[in-house]
Amino acid sequence: MQELVDRSDLILVGKLVKIINDPESGFDIGIIQVSRVIKGKDSTKEVRLQIPSRNRDVQVSTDLIYGIGQKGLWFLRLKRPGGNFSGNLYLADHPQRFQQETNVEKVLKYLTKQ
Repeated sequence: MQELVDRSDLILVGKLVKIINDPESGFDIGIIQVSRVIKGKDSTKEVRLQIPSRNRDVQVSTDLIYGIGQKGLWFLRLKRPGGNFSGNLYLADHPQRFQQETNVEKVLKYLTKQ
């Protein structure tokens, strides 16, 4: 868990509220509404998340697909510059990078003990 924290640029509690389709890139942009920042800039209210598009011609078994309304603890890493969108994009590209809402308090207790 400590390695995941160390390798995350932004850790937050939030809800995926919108998905913007970007057909040219093969990825969509998810908008996470932030309710609490654990690691990162406290003033963060919204984050853009790059996710594999459900509309791609080819899906890969390792694709992590998130849906509108998903709430929980996000361990995000900054995507390096590039692509069609300006500004910061984050990735939650490993199953450990998202914890369901029901696990948030348990994980937060663990993190505060570290």
